[in-house]
Amino acid sequence: MSIVFDVPKFSLENKYRIKWGPYNNKVTPLHRLSAIQKEVIERMCTLKYCTRDQLALQLKNKNVRKGKQLVKQLTHMGFLQEHTLQSGIADSATSFYSVSKPVLEQLHMEVPTKRDTIHTVLSYLIAAQFFLHFYRSCVQVEIKEDEKPFLQSIRYGENEYKVVSLRSRLDVSEFFSYIKYNENTQGMIFVMVEDLSVVSAFLDLEQTKVSNLCFMTDPYLMSDNLSQGFFFIQEGDWIPIPNPIFINIRETAVEINGTL
Repeated sequence: MSIVFDVPKFSLENKYRIKWGPYNNKVTPLHRLSAIQKEVIERMCTLKYCTRDQLALQLKNKNVRKGKQLVKQLTHMGFLQEHTLQSGIADSATSFYSVSKPVLEQLHMEVPTKRDTIHTVLSYLIAAQFFLHFYRSCVQVEIKEDEKPFLQSIRYGENEYKVVSLRSRLDVSEFFSYIKYNENTQGMIFVMVEDLSVVSAFLDLEQTKVSNLCFMTDPYLMSDNLSQGFFFIQEGDWIPIPNPIFINIRETAVEINGTL
């Protein structure tokens, strides 16, 4: 059973405040990690931010409870840094994580020089949720950073997909302009939005401009079954097209939706 939120979990309407965790200067050698733990930490450099459950599912796909214990352990060891999203409309808080500065340096990754905005954090968290739908259907999936307006790209089998996360009106406006004024030379582009109503302007574009856009909304992204959550534009209308890849991913759905 999925929990339905009046306001989507990763919506700007939650008026979140971020309580950033203290910097951890502890240097822990990467060789102390298991192969799967090292893989998750390295992937986090691209995902950038994940909630506790999003990390737990990558660490222990079949045992979320054990995965959460590993998240706590990796945080204590200094590999992860814990932060908090505090809702401004409800008495609730959500922990999320990033790779610690010393580990980024060990991996020769760019170390951020300033804090990200709440808008950026939410964009990455909903993108991580989308990635997990791929990961739970096939762990042999790769993710990498991409250039704006794209957030990331996902390689699944022999196919590579662009990923866009639209959390604000400005995001929508900028991506709309990109699609309208650039030649369509991309493959499939997955576009994550809170609701289709915020991207209704795309219905008025020429079909050749939008034929490769697949829109997904937060309620489906936060559910255990994403298979019915893909919407394409055909002749100015939204057309849902099921994707069977994402049907059989229900095992840990209650814990995912109940504790994010």
